[in-house]
Amino acid sequence: MILRDSFEIEAPVEAVWVFLLDIPRVSTCVPGAEAVAEVGPDIYRGKLKARVGAVKAAFDGEAKIEEKVAPERLSASF
Repeated sequence: MILRDSFEIEAPVEAVWVFLLDIPRVSTCVPGAEAVAEVGPDIYRGKLKARVGAVKAAFDGEAKIEEKVAPERLSASF
C-alpha cells in the first residue's frame, strides 16, 4: 500500500522534520494508536484499535523506517 498526501504546515521545515522523526509523538495523531515504542534503531512496535459499527478489531504491528532524506522524504515499511 502506498499512502500519499500533501498539505502545508505553518512551521519551520526543521521543526516539522524533528516532529516526524518522533514516532511515539506522531502516533498520538493516529486515532486508535496506542503503546508505540522504539524496539530497535528505526524500528517501532505498536497497537491499533479500530471500530466500525459493532465490529471492533485490535492489531499489533511493527514498522521500520527504510529511508530518511532530510527534510523532504521519509518512508517506512509495515
